[in-house]
Parts: sequence; C-alpha cells; structure tokens
Amino acid sequence: MTHVECLRAAGYLEIRSQGDRKKLRLTYLGWDRFAEHVGALSRVAFAAVKLLPTTRRPRGDVGL
Repeated sequence: MTHVECLRAAGYLEIRSQGDRKKLRLTYLGWDRFAEHVGALSRVAFAAVKLLPTTRRPRGDVGL
C-alpha cells in the first residue's frame, strides 16, 4: 500500500481523477491532523533552540 493509499484509507485524503491525472486533496480531518503535526513540530523546534548554546564557537573549533 502506498503512502497516498494509506492517507486515503485513514480518511485524510481524497483522490479525484481528471483525465489522465489525479488530484489529491486533504479532507477536513486531514487538515486537522496536518495542523496538529505542524504545531507539534513547532514545539519540538522551539525546545531544540533552547538547547543550543548561547554563543557559537568559531568554525573548525572542536572544543578540545
């Protein structure tokens, strides 16, 4: 099963044929899940930034 087929089976995606092409569209449920993932990724990125040192070493400095 392809990734697109899995998303469709979960109710996140609609597939419409237009001639020899296919058009993919997120459902309302798909948009909700996408927004949740973006929010979670944003929180992870914000937490990661807080772990960075406040000053940066010069390039090539390995800290030995």
